[in-house]
Amino acid sequence: MKHIIDQAHWVKLNQHELAHLQPFPTDLTKAMTLFLARHHLEVLIVTCGEQGAAAMSQSGEFVAVKPRGVLPIVDTVGAGDAFAAVLLLGLQRGWSLQLTMDRAQDFASALVTQRGAIVQDLGFYQPFIDAWK
Repeated sequence: MKHIIDQAHWVKLNQHELAHLQPFPTDLTKAMTLFLARHHLEVLIVTCGEQGAAAMSQSGEFVAVKPRGVLPIVDTVGAGDAFAAVLLLGLQRGWSLQLTMDRAQDFASALVTQRGAIVQDLGFYQPFIDAWK
């Protein structure tokens, strides 16, 4: 039976999910390389919490992003979903992998400074909307 991941083009995992699905390598880059090849993915993205995230493409492009500066973390609920939402937006809009990862990291970083997974103040979103037009 074919694994459901084998049907995907892009996959986003957190570092713990990757360790569970690709358990042998201790190095993140090596685990990503093996997982990407094993499942014939176009792009693999791995989030690493406060350490940022990394993406690797089938063509060999590697992008690593980290939060800018020290963040006043209030609540991490929803950060992974926020990151994934911007990944999907970048894919839909045809942004480069680097730009998509930078924007996803910036948005997730901003979200963790707020309480809850959804910020009710629409002003929170306006700088992103303006910058990403």
